[in-house]
Amino acid sequence: MEQQAIEAIIGAFLPIIIDFLNRRVDDSRIKYIISLIVCLIIGVFININDITFSNFLASGALIFASAQTVYHTYWEKSDIRKTINQ
Repeated sequence: MEQQAIEAIIGAFLPIIIDFLNRRVDDSRIKYIISLIVCLIIGVFININDITFSNFLASGALIFASAQTVYHTYWEKSDIRKTINQ
């Protein structure tokens, strides 16, 4: 499977993890920063064998875009999220 597809799939599942990490954070700016940092860290691990600044940044950006898209289109208003956060 191509690396970009793997990154997009990983990003699609990250809203669950990021939501868990942000559970007790009230400030939306801090939540945004946490989600960005998590995506960038995963970008580093994906490119650990060939780490360059551009690889790391491209992977992190794709993962972040995928995670944000899934969060805003599905996860934010899902019944599963409401059940988990109770």
